Amino acid sequence: MAADDTDDYTRRTRAIDRLGILLGARVRRDVDLAPYTTYKVGGPASLLVTARTIDDLHAVSSALREQQVPLLVIGRGSNLLVSDDGFEGLALVLGEFAEDIVLPQAPAVPRVVAGGAVPLPVLARQCAARGLTGFEWGVGVPGSVGGAVRMNAGGHGSDMASSLEVVKIFHLGKGIVANVKASDLGLRFRGSDLGPEHVVLSATFALSWGDKTASEAEMAEIVRWRREHQPGGQNAGSVFVNPEPGGGSSGAIIDRLGLRGFRIGTAEVSTKHANFIQCDPDGSADDVVAVMTHVRGRVRDELGIDLRSEVRLVGFTSTTAEAAGATPDRAQLGAQSGAQHGATTALDRVFGPLAGDETLSVVTIAPPLPDDAVAELAELFAPTGEIVRPTVETATATPATDTRATTSGATSGTASGATSGDTPVAPVVDITAVTTASAPRSPVVIDDTALRLPHERTEGSAAITAVDEARSGSITIDPTSPFADPRTGVVDDESLAAVIVDDRLTRRRLPRWLRLRRVSPLVALGVVIVLLSLTLVVLAS
Repeated sequence: MAADDTDDYTRRTRAIDRLGILLGARVRRDVDLAPYTTYKVGGPASLLVTARTIDDLHAVSSALREQQVPLLVIGRGSNLLVSDDGFEGLALVLGEFAEDIVLPQAPAVPRVVAGGAVPLPVLARQCAARGLTGFEWGVGVPGSVGGAVRMNAGGHGSDMASSLEVVKIFHLGKGIVANVKASDLGLRFRGSDLGPEHVVLSATFALSWGDKTASEAEMAEIVRWRREHQPGGQNAGSVFVNPEPGGGSSGAIIDRLGLRGFRIGTAEVSTKHANFIQCDPDGSADDVVAVMTHVRGRVRDELGIDLRSEVRLVGFTSTTAEAAGATPDRAQLGAQSGAQHGATTALDRVFGPLAGDETLSVVTIAPPLPDDAVAELAELFAPTGEIVRPTVETATATPATDTRATTSGATSGTASGATSGDTPVAPVVDITAVTTASAPRSPVVIDDTALRLPHERTEGSAAITAVDEARSGSITIDPTSPFADPRTGVVDDESLAAVIVDDRLTRRRLPRWLRLRRVSPLVALGVVIVLLSLTLVVLAS
């Protein structure tokens, strides 16, 4: 192995290991991919994730943006051949959350929504059972909805493009979801503009109301024809795409060269249909590719026809894939579409920086705050006392009020907790005493018992009882009040006068009068001196 190859292998291995660490418990390592394909051959994937929720897809997206590795999205694996060496990257499989089918009830609009992991035969039979027509052909295609959208699968005179209306796609490279019109998918004969970063979550089909019996009869005929003309066993269906219209079928072209039954190792051209290549149990993917390469070479050399592979080859070198008629696999995120040769497609424009599903809320993630800003916020939100909640919550229609925010003239009716406009919240500040949004709301009470004098902590007094009642209602006691004892807190709202029962308020009436009217102590002292002087003058006279 050359030095450059060694360096590339080392970089890939390290990237895969880092991605595995980022994905944590969601990922499995060195998973055999043979059970995930209809060929039942092929080596392992370095990493495999089964996405059981949309959150799993977001986790994969986030990890891939930090550590890019080759990506393979697997549906039913009915159009996939994995190399015996396996796949050095991340394989992604959709779980049950993408297997739902939403069927209308007549006479509603005959529109069907199917998850990306729904098998086409299941969807076809469900539609027919509901009296919907237009998707009977799907009973003969063993793929999933997502894979069928990706390659515009079809058969028996129809294909996905004939009824496909909208596709919901998750973009792994951007972490966003969009509803994409079928016209923006670049659908063509057995192909589309979808890349490895596009995960089909669901597809919407525009069908028609029809006769249930007729639909079931049509599907029965399709199944009968397939059993009669196409082989079962380990294969991926038609191997080569039919040439341009008028050029005949690929199966007929291969038959002209008498290649039925041609075998290399564990793979052979089917004796039942020349465009099928069968693989023996415990066979080799490399043998299948060798047969494909031989057949394609014979057809090109003897008939001048260049056959293109309909099967997706994964894990093979670009030279091997091209010799077999396959387009080099676009396994890397951001790889350019072979069909478009790097041109900007309608699908690219849909997933632009500002494009998304208008029916979904757009989440904006603010950049991390600098350390000095975090320190400033932490100081700003530092607790001023122990925050507790009353043991018994009492329902009240009065909003919580801070005594510091109450003045004798503040009677505008605005709740003290209200804010004008949207106030951004810095998620980096951890205020552990604040309850979550899901917790039931109740008045916040600041317990400043530790600030009371010993003789002020008498239990059972009327004053304490009144304050406890206030705490279970809507009053917030301020421990920074000049009166350390909350029983003597000054509340300028006359409606709360019944709560304040301590006689020390009477003794402090003059200081309170002076403080509320913001009279300077020096000015007050001057006034007192002047009054005393005048009194002495009067007495002296």
